[in-house]
Amino acid sequence: MSAGEAHVERLLGRPVVDADGRSLGRMEEIRAVAHGGQLYVSQYVVGRYGVAARLTSESLLPRVLHLVGIARRRRGYVIPWIWMDLSDPEHPRTTKPMHLLTAIDDDATPYKPVDI
Repeated sequence: MSAGEAHVERLLGRPVVDADGRSLGRMEEIRAVAHGGQLYVSQYVVGRYGVAARLTSESLLPRVLHLVGIARRRRGYVIPWIWMDLSDPEHPRTTKPMHLLTAIDDDATPYKPVDI
């Protein structure tokens, strides 16, 4: 395996920290784009809000969050691939502090692409 490759199945569910060591939540989703017959990671979705978004449609998301009790405790981030440090796949971390990451909220759902 080359330096630019990682086993996706080993990353999902791993706790992720920011550049300052603060917990962001678990890696819930890895998004990829196809280009030239290859798949390339484009984004990582981290945190509780990410798993809820993955399990429901965008229109039902607020209702589902309320039902499972995380409507008031939203936490989740969409992290561009280039901001993720996977040099130690057992302990993924971002290269940016939490305040620079795109938080998932009602205005920036994980269904909308995030430009780098």
